[in-house]
Amino acid sequence: EKGGLTFAPDQKNPRNVPGGASWVSQYFYAIEDDQENVDRVVTLTQDITERIRAETALRESEEKYRGLFNNSITGTYIIVDKIMDLCNQAYARIFGYQDIEEVIGKPSNEFVAPESQGLVDSEIEARLTGKKEFSNYVCKGLKKDGTIIDIEVFGTNIELDGRLALDGAIIDISERVKAVEEANGQTLGKVSATVQVQPSDEETVI
Repeated sequence: EKGGLTFAPDQKNPRNVPGGASWVSQYFYAIEDDQENVDRVVTLTQDITERIRAETALRESEEKYRGLFNNSITGTYIIVDKIMDLCNQAYARIFGYQDIEEVIGKPSNEFVAPESQGLVDSEIEARLTGKKEFSNYVCKGLKKDGTIIDIEVFGTNIELDGRLALDGAIIDISERVKAVEEANGQTLGKVSATVQVQPSDEETVI
């Protein structure tokens, strides 16, 4: 009943017609007469259809990426300033953690076995200094309970909030390494069993 400004943001247009605005935002300004009653209302309508479409597409894309990230069987991670900034559930599970919150915020080298610290540090340094944009190597990982595992690492550089970050994925290859070692051991045993000792020149063969 009184004059003033009213703002109605992000409304779906009930009079949507082909080629028209699907979403609008509106300003309503009531103008009073001499008796301070509303005499007329001025309406300013803005077409925000493209903005809503862009926001919807971005939200759907983020949800799709989040689903792929969280549901992947490969451990994925993001490291910023050598600190675990983000990881998925598979990464936490590989290292024996129940929840990703236990991982985020920890120094990245806590997940590396002592014998592989030098290798991993050099790979990270090469990426941070721009000598490498992509890494692929095998090293020893360290689980929460102290168990050492074999992992293969794939990593690349990304920019996150204006800073250089390390984005990557890991695969637990412990079973594969164990199988190869066992196969090599069996092969070596068979070769040793068939080796014949040859007599020297000073020995007499009867």
